[in-house]
Amino acid sequence: SSGINAEYGEEYRVSVKESNGTKAMQRLASLHMLLHHLGKYKALEPEQQFIALEEIKNFHNITLEGDLGCAYIDAFVLLYSWQKCDSGNKPDIVDSIKLLMTKLEQFPEASACRLLVTRLYEYLGAIGPAVEVYNGLDTKSIQLDSLAHILYPSLLPLGAFNRADKQARQMEAFYRTNEREVLEYIVKSYLCGKFNKVAELFDLHQSLVYSISKSVFLLDKLWLSFVLSSANSWDQIESLLEATREEITSVKTDKLVDNRDYSVNEVCDSRHQEIATLQATTSYSHDTLYVNMRHFMLSSLLSLQDATTSKETESLDALLSDFQSDVIEKAGKLPVSEGYPLYIMMSQSMAVWRLYLETLSTIVVDAKNLIRHCIHGNLAHFKSENVTSKISELIARTRDELIVDDTINSSKLPFLSALIQTAYFAVLCHSCGVSGRVQRKKRGVAEGVMGSLKTTLADIKLLCDDCHSIATKHKLENLTIDKDDSVDSRITSSLEWSLDEMSGILGRMSTLVNTLHSRLQPKS
Repeated sequence: SSGINAEYGEEYRVSVKESNGTKAMQRLASLHMLLHHLGKYKALEPEQQFIALEEIKNFHNITLEGDLGCAYIDAFVLLYSWQKCDSGNKPDIVDSIKLLMTKLEQFPEASACRLLVTRLYEYLGAIGPAVEVYNGLDTKSIQLDSLAHILYPSLLPLGAFNRADKQARQMEAFYRTNEREVLEYIVKSYLCGKFNKVAELFDLHQSLVYSISKSVFLLDKLWLSFVLSSANSWDQIESLLEATREEITSVKTDKLVDNRDYSVNEVCDSRHQEIATLQATTSYSHDTLYVNMRHFMLSSLLSLQDATTSKETESLDALLSDFQSDVIEKAGKLPVSEGYPLYIMMSQSMAVWRLYLETLSTIVVDAKNLIRHCIHGNLAHFKSENVTSKISELIARTRDELIVDDTINSSKLPFLSALIQTAYFAVLCHSCGVSGRVQRKKRGVAEGVMGSLKTTLADIKLLCDDCHSIATKHKLENLTIDKDDSVDSRITSSLEWSLDEMSGILGRMSTLVNTLHSRLQPKS
């Protein structure tokens, strides 16, 4: 067992001391066997290590048959799964999921295994099974904040827009209720003379108010109120902007605190503490940028709306300047998690979004120029920033990421989700510039912009349709997928469901663009 971190042995020794009889002996035997296998694994050459992994899995199955029925044998399945998945290869990950699900069927309370299955399904782009497995945790109260990083960050990237909207609204209610109750407890503690509790409760209140998870939930909820709306006119978009204005401006974007618990991601490895720390710092860096990016998108819509009634664009210029320095530049310097590919890559949506940041900035500049030209007539000639060509480049990049050798790489779904959201942002921004206030002489420019957006949306819809066709073909050609509830079946079905949901978003976008375009055309 050379090279094994002493903390694991100590953890199990403490547990044994607290027990008596046969169970204690079984646990002690399990510990020694685990250390034996782990030491053997680390001593072997890489090409021989798979033999040791199979021995670990077999011993775990024997302990299950012996009905030890305790968490002390979780270490075997966790060790096998993490070491097997460290390469990031899909067959190895699927094999690990199968073993973990067998464990959960016999011991549903094995939370470490449940968390790992959830993360592995997310990594493979199967959000449906991930949600189903995660719900078995039955998280409550403050755990909703501390475990927010396990599932939610993957919902939007993997196309579960409606599910993300539902959870974001539930979490908004959770934060509102808990902040109010904590304030009530502070007052009661003060009146009862329990002043030491006052400071403790105040710290808890501040940690909830400035929680980075809270800002993510609130901003996503506001963004999804546009994405999932059935608005098909500028007036409806304008009403929605006014309804959300106060909420958008009140969301906290700085001095955020991270209450999330990364120690739950047990990897049964001597690198555990190092990995947990790296996950926490990397995730905080990503999510801070994500909060600022999402806030920029929503604030830009408000500023563009204001610009339609005035010639002032100072607020937009300030937003763009801050976005360039606070998000785009920092995103290019995101910490790289070399050496721990699987541990850190899961649920890091900002790693994908940074490819789209320059396009978001370009969209706002283009919409600002369009408003000044079509509504106020300040510009003699409209200088297009060529947004559609930039999005077309993103479409080509997304197609290359998603479709590999006539198969779908479902783990790359976040590229498609970010592409669709970027296109929707372009539609909303340019809607401000082609509103009913467009000067009659400028309608040709506005029509050209809407025509280009229609073409862009059609190209994205074609990409979704191609992906759906490939997924369906794969399912039909692999009869075993249709005949049982296998891991492959669940992944494929989840992929089809995600593509259907994203196609629905595109359909609503197309309806909005067609309506705006038709109202620009002169009546016969």
